[in-house]
Amino acid sequence: MDVAKSFSGVRKGDYGYLDFRRRSSLIKCLVFLLATLLLVLCARVFFPSIGRIFLILAILSALPAAVSAVSLVMSMRFKSGRREVYEAVEAVRNGAPVFYDAVLTTREESYGVNCLIFLNKNIMAYTEYPDSNAASIRSHLTEMARKGGFKDWTIKVYTELPEFIERLSFLKDKDVRVLEKDGEMRDLIGQIAL
Repeated sequence: MDVAKSFSGVRKGDYGYLDFRRRSSLIKCLVFLLATLLLVLCARVFFPSIGRIFLILAILSALPAAVSAVSLVMSMRFKSGRREVYEAVEAVRNGAPVFYDAVLTTREESYGVNCLIFLNKNIMAYTEYPDSNAASIRSHLTEMARKGGFKDWTIKVYTELPEFIERLSFLKDKDVRVLEKDGEMRDLIGQIAL
């Protein structure tokens, strides 16, 4: 059972995931930091005779606090896309597998992608982040697809919403069918996205 799903109803790939992740990372970070401070306080003030044990526990509790802080820093850079984008995509996606709020990372950069649609061996991605390089995102997705064993996929990254919605509407009007591979590709993106 997915813990994130059980508490909030938001899973990786759902609309609103990045906002949920930011909030949950902040809460985790604060809880771990408070636990660390409490253990140090116990070591110094309340139980000085066995303070070394509490200091060791405080040091060990600082590790998950640091991991949570890194997650918090990464999630602060990107946010969930605008609600209007989500509603426009939902109106025309016609049952195609979709992945919202993706953060794709390479060795050089991280890219925020609002929405990825998988339809008949096509990936159509939309990003509204002004500093996103569509060619780099396309190249990264192509490489990940190839490494995942997906060959001959067409990948297009859009930076203009009307153009993206127009393409989805065209495919909906043509009644393009979803393939089993489309869901598998969505799962691959779910594995590589933050």
